[in-house]
Amino acid sequence: MAASDSVPDELLRTQKAFLEAIGRYEAVSVYRHAGTLTSVANVSLQAWLVWWAVRHWSNPLWEVVAVLAAIVVADFVNGVVHLVMDHATGYRSAIGPFVANFHLHHRIPVYRRRNLFVVYFRESGSKFWLVAYLAAVAWFLPTLLAASPASAHFFVLVGVLSSWAEVSHYMCHTTHYRFQPWLEKIGLGLSKTHHAHHHAEDNVDYAFLNGWTDPALNAIAKLLADGYKNTTDLHDDLYEVRARS
Repeated sequence: MAASDSVPDELLRTQKAFLEAIGRYEAVSVYRHAGTLTSVANVSLQAWLVWWAVRHWSNPLWEVVAVLAAIVVADFVNGVVHLVMDHATGYRSAIGPFVANFHLHHRIPVYRRRNLFVVYFRESGSKFWLVAYLAAVAWFLPTLLAASPASAHFFVLVGVLSSWAEVSHYMCHTTHYRFQPWLEKIGLGLSKTHHAHHHAEDNVDYAFLNGWTDPALNAIAKLLADGYKNTTDLHDDLYEVRARS
């Protein structure tokens, strides 16, 4: 009996849709170019925002508050995006190839070793939403700086830390740098032990900057999501794992 014979028809159709979507992602260069262009847009906007924002400063206490708030908000926002994407389908849609490629992070959780600056740039290419966020911050930056430099720094830092969260996630899976425990203590690193729960269990611990907001994210996931172990994690069962860049 073929393996597919025991798979429910609806799931089998979804698995085939996944294969078609990931096939388009791997064969059609426009999808990879889209990621590169997104990386360029995100990193360029971040550099521009930092360049202008650091020219103005508030009271040191408010600056500290802005940094801590940005760390918490970036952890939460990127966790929400992770939660949504882990449950996304629509493989036949225009963004289906990107969704399928995202889902492979459960199937292939180990990254290729790269320089952290390269990781920061490459992984920023998956964050299409971040381009819109950074563009909005750039538009309102003069107003924010005039009203309160600390508030401007908060919004800029949320954008920068959203890319750094990808580096934190990469290090959690791939590296053992001596400075990683220190990053975890200050909220800029993700504990390997903590994040392991996301892969070993179901529908938990979506945050990947530091995991501080996982209690809130877990409550939201329990209320709104069914989990991925018996849903989207099954969609790539027909996919043959191969070396990926």
